[in-house]
Amino acid sequence: MSGVLRVLLYLLLGWLGLLALDVPLFGFLNYGAVFVFPVFVLLEVVGVWRALTAGGPWAWGYILGNVGMVAATCVAAVAGLIELVAGWRLDTQASRPLYLGLVQLALLAGVTIGARVRRAPP
Repeated sequence: MSGVLRVLLYLLLGWLGLLALDVPLFGFLNYGAVFVFPVFVLLEVVGVWRALTAGGPWAWGYILGNVGMVAATCVAAVAGLIELVAGWRLDTQASRPLYLGLVQLALLAGVTIGARVRRAPP
């Protein structure tokens, strides 16, 4: 894979990861997330820089962490669609922290699994 394509794909994956994180973050913290979200953007920038320069476990942790957050958001979206179709009404005071916890758990699982992979990153 060429270097430019690899950088663009990593940046696209990072943008999708931030998009997957900002919905539950702003849903849980409301306007307080305005102060926290720039920290996550900075961590994403540092993560993509480390993934592209160091490679190895850093790259796998970055890739799988972001894929985990996107997958958790997709699972939450499917659950929301099922709730909508079935006519259920969940308590948002309980579901917002669960959604944020699910996304953060997927991020932690992806980074942990990625740190243990010993293959060359794509």
